[in-house]
Amino acid sequence: MLANVEWLYPDDPRLWRHLGAAAAVGAHPIIVARHVAPMTFPLLGTFNARAIQFYELLVDTVTDATGAAANTLGLPRLRMPSALPAHPVMGQLRRLVAERPGAPWVPDAPTAFADAMALGFGDGERDIHQLLTWAETHSELPTAWVNGLRSWSTGQRADRPSSMRRPATSETEASTGYGRKTVKSRVPFRV
Repeated sequence: MLANVEWLYPDDPRLWRHLGAAAAVGAHPIIVARHVAPMTFPLLGTFNARAIQFYELLVDTVTDATGAAANTLGLPRLRMPSALPAHPVMGQLRRLVAERPGAPWVPDAPTAFADAMALGFGDGERDIHQLLTWAETHSELPTAWVNGLRSWSTGQRADRPSSMRRPATSETEASTGYGRKTVKSRVPFRV
């Protein structure tokens, strides 16, 4: 999943194949992807799986010109695979591997997980409505996540359904320059 340009959403069969393979051997799943959609994290948390976001695009070669062109076009930063050992994501990956419990991985919400595997979520594309139907039948899945999935299924695929968004926050702090108050706003946005 590392080099894939697309975001990783909860209905992505690659996610389910990875979780199914981890369950088959009892390995604790760690997903390394370029970008994980925010609504995927609650699902991973429910199954006690982890994800690390890489953000950059892997390409065969990067020159100063291609890197500058990508930056000018607003594309993600380009990186060659040979430069991966120096990427901060590798430190995060090493930390997660070191924190793994010694016991084999058994997904939390085992009934929901087993049903997803039986429905073939990893075998091919499942549409959002199939995912929602599955989610609504399992009370062990987070209610807020199921509600977010419900709103996502009625509209366009978005970064995060409005029911799962944190409201924008504002805080006022003193400026160091002219003694005036500055309002700093933290608004979620999609890159």
